[in-house]
Amino acid sequence: MDELQRNAGDGRLVAVISHMRDVAVNFENILVVEKSPRTSSTRWLSVNERHDLMADELLAGLRS
Repeated sequence: MDELQRNAGDGRLVAVISHMRDVAVNFENILVVEKSPRTSSTRWLSVNERHDLMADELLAGLRS
């Protein structure tokens, strides 16, 4: 993670594909792929959605 963030900090575009929330919360911009029965769509998480994602992850860690 440190290497990815260092590269991103150097002005490089860094794309990470992950199914794990604990990876996603390490990045400022999160693109979510949402699947429906017929197709898929993408959208960027808002700042509030990102904060909610991090809070959910924190609570999950506290529960385990």
